[in-house]
Amino acid sequence: MKNLKKILFVLLIVSVLCNIAYSQADRYINQYDPYIITLKKLTFYYPLDDEPISMMSNFAIIISGTIGSQRDAFVRFIPADKIGFESYKEYQDGYLQEVSIMDSRGILIPPIKDLGGSNFLELNIKAFANLTDFDYAKMKKLSELGNIAVNSSIISPFAGFYGFYGSKAEVFKPTDEVWAEAQVFLSGMSTRQKIECYGVNYIVPYMTYVTNIMSGQNFDPGDKIIEDKKWGTMAIVGIKIINNEFVVYAQDYYKKLLDKFMRLAGNSIYSDALPGIMEELNDFKAVAFKDKNDIYVSPEAKKQLLYVLELLIQAQPVKADSTGTALGRLSLEGELMLDYFRANITGDKTGVNRYIYEDFISNDMNRLKLQKELDLVRNYYNLK
Repeated sequence: MKNLKKILFVLLIVSVLCNIAYSQADRYINQYDPYIITLKKLTFYYPLDDEPISMMSNFAIIISGTIGSQRDAFVRFIPADKIGFESYKEYQDGYLQEVSIMDSRGILIPPIKDLGGSNFLELNIKAFANLTDFDYAKMKKLSELGNIAVNSSIISPFAGFYGFYGSKAEVFKPTDEVWAEAQVFLSGMSTRQKIECYGVNYIVPYMTYVTNIMSGQNFDPGDKIIEDKKWGTMAIVGIKIINNEFVVYAQDYYKKLLDKFMRLAGNSIYSDALPGIMEELNDFKAVAFKDKNDIYVSPEAKKQLLYVLELLIQAQPVKADSTGTALGRLSLEGELMLDYFRANITGDKTGVNRYIYEDFISNDMNRLKLQKELDLVRNYYNLK
């Protein structure tokens, strides 16, 4: 008995530490975080002893991104009519030209599992001037199609997440309609007539676990400045993490869990209905939150939703037992579930209750149902 209590105490401490770690991790990007990346300003080196470039110079910026092991996952073209040409100064037989991006829409990076590679995102920002009229017209046409998924294997998560995102005005629409055409255009850039301005590379490190934060392998979102000191090239890039709760809410497993909760929580059941209910709940637990290629399941979302499901699994036999007294102990999973709700069924939204907050905690009626189920289990097992 003493050993069991020690184990439960250790698990409780581990659970609390995990909660603290997850709340700490809310500030960092990991592979399960969707986010928007936006190029705001670019100061580039124009290597000619000539007049500085302007809108008339057939100038364009190409942003291409490698996500994990998916090279050229997407490309975005920004032509001169979407660029504001600002200050310039002479520098090493050329000019340092500062431009601002007038189109404030960003690139929506979806959560992608099994990335591979050494980094979460590698962004390559290049500028070109004096393109031929034909090439510039081609690039301008491609720019109007939005964020092109050059790598066909990555279009599904891009398009799928864009479909869930409500603020369409602040992001480019992903498309794969001309990905092959864009790929051919990019592969031929080395032989095209142009002046290549010096660009910069931008890396968002790879992070999968909260423990990576301690080792420094993390990325804190916000405006970042990247530069190539040799040429004075500099870019200001904005990173904004998007709350992904609405993506979880739209998933089938979330809707089914909410339906089961509304049907069972706070209501009595007949003992002869118990076997069917338990079979239903356990079958759902076995398959509902499995990681699949086309289904988005954040590890933290899975953990929080499983606590709700575990409460339903523990509470139904209690309601069907006419004795009102338990003959044995609550399972370890049940103990951990009670510890979780003891700490997180508050009126405040945190990193460790955000996925169940909207429908199970902030909703007064549902929170009462939740509390009633919790009280039933605690009283039945004589727990505080």
